[in-house]
Amino acid sequence: MPGTIEFLTFTTTASTALADTALLLAAPALVAVVAVLAIDRADLLLLPLGVVIVSLLMAAVGIAAGHWYPLAIIGAGTGIAVFGGQLLAAARSVVIERRAG
Repeated sequence: MPGTIEFLTFTTTASTALADTALLLAAPALVAVVAVLAIDRADLLLLPLGVVIVSLLMAAVGIAAGHWYPLAIIGAGTGIAVFGGQLLAAARSVVIERRAG
């Protein structure tokens, strides 16, 4: 069947590129998640978390090409960002309490 190899090569390249682009989108969004959580402004989380979710979906496309590591990096980065943001928010509240009392 003519064109099959070219089509498979294209889809593999496209899904790999999409997964790599997901990493570029997720990195600043995860930094924003940490910053927003650190200042206790949960109302501002909608946009950064939306970008992270879209990035996770884009990275999942790369699994079809055997390109799984962007999904793992974004997933782990999300966990670290949420934990780090919560940790910074707790430290900030402790500092504020000590200054007040």
